[in-house]
Formats: sequence, structure tokens, C-alpha cells
Amino acid sequence: MNGSWHLYRAGERWQRRRDDMRIVIATDDFEAVGFNIPVAEFNRVPAQAPDLLGETFDASDAVRRIRERASEEVANVLLDQRVIAGIRSSAASSRIAYRKQGADVRGTYWCPKCQQR
Repeated sequence: MNGSWHLYRAGERWQRRRDDMRIVIATDDFEAVGFNIPVAEFNRVPAQAPDLLGETFDASDAVRRIRERASEEVANVLLDQRVIAGIRSSAASSRIAYRKQGADVRGTYWCPKCQQR
């Protein structure tokens, strides 16, 4: 990979020349600046599934999306925001630890909001 990325606070002076800048990704607080990047491809961000704790969450639809990926690692499925949005890596890690202790969680689903199991 060629080029380099630098992270700056908003408004902070860059360490490289502006002419070397190829990409800037900025928030209100930070700027990620790519310098001398030869090729930059931008892909559309995939749509997210409804949030687990959101008003539009449909448990049966979430279960269907999970079951469609039954051959994949459970952590990858749970962390995929296109399957269920709102699950962080710490939640998936506890599920993996539970599975490694001998429990099979593939057929288990529980949503506190829906009280389904």
C-alpha cells in the first residue's frame, strides 16, 4: 500500500503539504487525511437493519436474517449491521465465550423488548 494517513484535530495544521493530500474524511472534531494515495475507491455504505432497541425493530425479520447466515460465524452475523443494528463487539464476544463453553446458541434468540425466546 502506498501513501499514508494522518489524524488531526479539526483546524490543526497538517504535517504534509496540501498538494500531497488526496482524501479528507472529517467530523466536527477530527480530520483523517490521506496523503499520496495513488488510487481511492468510494463505495456506498450498505443500509443498516433496524436497531435492536428501535421502534421499528421486527424480531421475526431479524431471526430470518440471522438464519439466512447460518453457515457463518455467530460473531460475524451478530456484528453485521445489515443483519441487526446496535449490537456491539462486547455483546458478540460474550456470545462466543458462551458458545465455546459447549452451548450451541445457533437456535437461540432473545429480545428483552419482545420477550421472545
